[in-house]
Amino acid sequence: MRSIAVISARRSDIPLLEAKAREKALGFKVIGQVIKEPELHLKIGDYEVVESMEELKTLWKNSLKNIL
Repeated sequence: MRSIAVISARRSDIPLLEAKAREKALGFKVIGQVIKEPELHLKIGDYEVVESMEELKTLWKNSLKNIL
């Protein structure tokens, strides 16, 4: 069984968090960063998605769960 935890932390705290994870033999990877633009930026390998938050809100509001 595998568990994954995603946390948000200040950039200055990353070295400490990584050291603590290594002490406990846990994997550690920085997967993103907070930006000031109201957009979602997602990059996995060569695949990249950039979507405006307004467009994502519209998709969510029109989702089947919210319509029913």
